Amino acid sequence: MRWLSFLWISGLAFGLTISTAVAAAGCNSYSPIKVHAEGITAESTITRLRAVSYTAPMIQGTDKNDLQLVRHDFTAIKKAGFNAVRGYEPLTPEVLQVAEDEGLLVVQALVHLSDDTNYDSDDELRDVIARVRQIVIRDRCRRNIALWSLWNDAPFNWGASGGNVVERFGARTVRRFLRRLRDEVKKLDPLRPLTAANVLNAMHSDIGMDLLDIIGVNVYI
Repeated sequence: MRWLSFLWISGLAFGLTISTAVAAAGCNSYSPIKVHAEGITAESTITRLRAVSYTAPMIQGTDKNDLQLVRHDFTAIKKAGFNAVRGYEPLTPEVLQVAEDEGLLVVQALVHLSDDTNYDSDDELRDVIARVRQIVIRDRCRRNIALWSLWNDAPFNWGASGGNVVERFGARTVRRFLRRLRDEVKKLDPLRPLTAANVLNAMHSDIGMDLLDIIGVNVYI
């Protein structure tokens, strides 16, 4: 199991409801999840989202997930009292199925943005959107996906390409990139809430927060 050195704190937005609007995409078995001030309602039960950040292990020397180890991890996560996992990269359909089998909700990451991303490039934005579209269209009918996660660790304060992207590209440019990404996801799945995680103790730590339904905060202590 991969435990992280930070807390992920979500401020739940009010009055957000996931409904069967995605039925138009053929999601006949989709089970509505409601997000509100008291927590979330899944399968008619009100609960808090208690998620472990997770990277699925790979079988050594291959590009395939070690599903036996994933199942072991998810069983341990559930036994420890958590009810969800949150990915950094999009979890594969096989891993999502194991999560559903184990009764875990998923905060599904859609793309890995970093300080390597060129936030001033329309070509890069189109490439990111194309990858995000594939994941949303593939997974939007899954009943155990509670939230889409658009990014992690904004404003990307570290890395080999220069660190803090707001300092490098400007808040307006970065927000425009994030907004267009947000808008595309909302078009494909208009009612499932969107989240992302920003680093609390960084300059420009609020970048993109106004675009989200639920704010995630990474606190490194």
